[in-house]
Amino acid sequence: MLALAIGCGTISNVLGSASSDANTTFLPAGNWTLTFDDGFNGSSLDTTAWTADSGYTCDDAQTCLASRWPENVTESVGYLHLVTKKEERVAGRPYTTGGIRSVFTQQYGYVEARIR
Repeated sequence: MLALAIGCGTISNVLGSASSDANTTFLPAGNWTLTFDDGFNGSSLDTTAWTADSGYTCDDAQTCLASRWPENVTESVGYLHLVTKKEERVAGRPYTTGGIRSVFTQQYGYVEARIR
């Protein structure tokens, strides 16, 4: 889950309940206002909040061995899944994977995510 907070106010729990660590937040001292969060509790990616990469590749084949495809992105029960497969759809990229980009933008704030 990705949650961004900025401003004033209080956030008591931004993490949902998908794991045993879900009720733990690590907000720094001060007051914060939640400005964006996604618990990935739907059956598909929320395209009003996220864009799934499609065929995106980088210039350096040594550090970027995968192309990115929307069908390698799924969500369920509070989790976002970015799947990597050994398949070559783009020359020189022997793997495919999933990648997303947030539609939300913000210059300053606090970001919190649960990632495994």
